[in-house]
Amino acid sequence: QSTQCNGQLYTYAKDLPPAPRQGWQVYEEESAWRFYNPDFPKGASRRLNVSRTHHNIPHMVSFESDEELRPLPPPPPLPKFPETGHCTWSYNNDTRVVLANFHSETLHHDDQNFLLRMMERDDITVISEGLAGNLDQSLWTVGSISCRIGSDFHHKIRVFRKNRYKVGKAEFEQLVETKEWYKMRVSEYLRYLAMVCDNQMTRLDQNISSSTVSKLVMPQAKKQFVFHDCDGCKHTINDVNNEALYAVDLDLVKLLPWLHKDFERNFRLPDILPGGRYCMMDAVNPNGRPFMGPNLYMTPPGTYTHIHQDGHGTVDSGHFCLSGYNEVLMIRRIVERRKIHVVELLMGKELPAEDILYGLPHCDDQVSQWPTKDSIKKCEEMGYCPSVFILKPGQMVHINKGRLHAFRKMSSAQLPKTDCHCDLRDHILSSLQPSESLCCASIAWDWMYKGISPEGINREVSSILECARLNRSRRLQSLAIPETTLLYLAKNVIADFRGQKRDGDKSIILPKSARIYRNNCIPSSKKVLRGILPSLQFVVSKHSSASRSSKKCQLEEGGYDKLEIISKPNTHENPDVFALDPYGSSDF
Repeated sequence: QSTQCNGQLYTYAKDLPPAPRQGWQVYEEESAWRFYNPDFPKGASRRLNVSRTHHNIPHMVSFESDEELRPLPPPPPLPKFPETGHCTWSYNNDTRVVLANFHSETLHHDDQNFLLRMMERDDITVISEGLAGNLDQSLWTVGSISCRIGSDFHHKIRVFRKNRYKVGKAEFEQLVETKEWYKMRVSEYLRYLAMVCDNQMTRLDQNISSSTVSKLVMPQAKKQFVFHDCDGCKHTINDVNNEALYAVDLDLVKLLPWLHKDFERNFRLPDILPGGRYCMMDAVNPNGRPFMGPNLYMTPPGTYTHIHQDGHGTVDSGHFCLSGYNEVLMIRRIVERRKIHVVELLMGKELPAEDILYGLPHCDDQVSQWPTKDSIKKCEEMGYCPSVFILKPGQMVHINKGRLHAFRKMSSAQLPKTDCHCDLRDHILSSLQPSESLCCASIAWDWMYKGISPEGINREVSSILECARLNRSRRLQSLAIPETTLLYLAKNVIADFRGQKRDGDKSIILPKSARIYRNNCIPSSKKVLRGILPSLQFVVSKHSSASRSSKKCQLEEGGYDKLEIISKPNTHENPDVFALDPYGSSDF
């Protein structure tokens, strides 16, 4: 209801309570749009995408400059970890990471339920180990992938080039993203990757004392790489050591179905994959969903994905690290004005923060600056709960919808002491084996986490609608389908709820005497309905208002463009007349 300020919604909002007293309360995401999302001062060149003022919403904060922004209240404390003996739980207050190490063959109900509850929290980062430890090694090899799709062209290979820069008097090297995309056969990309990985082995420098152990790159011979794109044009990379190619979004489902099946079969929580039982798209048929992965990502070390929010803030994502190390930064889910503030704190003001916030992960604007320790400290002081950590092989991280985050593939290059990942990188490099390669491979997917508690479901659903509304105001397409999934979810859950009350209802299948196992982590129909009710009321009222407006336009005369509802049936009513499939995704 916060995205509209007409008379009807003001009636709902007039009794909203004032802001709680400062100093004792914890951060409440449900009321953040009122208390922590002030517009820019009058006369400023920038405005928030949706107008909200204290004149039409009671107790709404007024305009504030960046200097006047107050820190957010602290998050609530963490609950006690379960002690089942099947999973080891730990929390690092410095990195704000909750680590779940599933070391038993049994996935205990209490551990799974606690993991899902922690995934509702956006002020911490949830990392899991042991969820996919039995992948078939023979399938996940360069030779296996090359044999299966080596002759196919991949069209999303981003180009990074090495650049030297100074911090004080010290000189450092980093890769900088260019505006170029390469198209090449998968077999040629894998050949390039093998050349780079052979050159990027690390070794222990014996001349350095044990107290200052570091890793150095072996002397790199200059290697030339030549390939042809899909148009037959020849491309030459004179030295693979100075140019990194990052293959993104390699479709596992379509191109590597055997590998995808192996991942699905061995992933111990398949219900958090796209369309799983904890995903809102579970209520939508597979042909009616946008594709969200899983995808395969491969790259030499040093490449990065600058700060962004997945699906323009409308989808969660899972990132499972197969090999290499990922240096990651994540910020808690906050309102739009605070996101703009975070981007400026972390990335500076050289580029417009709105362009970075609503841009793509690999856009043409060169964003090469990596956050410093000082900028992270400022985010901590503002209550933005930054999480700075390194994702290791075999670990999976859950990235909540609407959370700003950035990835950088860890290399053995020295970082300036001001870099927020400098100390973490030094610690990892000091423990690497001499023959270990730093080339990275990951599996990632987007999905729409539903939550398991009524309060969590309400936050998850309303945050999607909020980001979708902001995207529409900027003419951006959201990756998620929030209104479609919400309506189908309501229809299906209502059917389940009513079905539970019909004792004498006849079944169309024969009864079974065997006991049916039910996953008790799945929220009940009543909990889901309670959680989605506020957002469902908003969506239905909005569509009802649009319908009334269209009928009003039909009755008006003059120079108005008249609206009418198409009377043609859809495919399922009469396929001979109209070919629009109401259950398909062709119109996304």
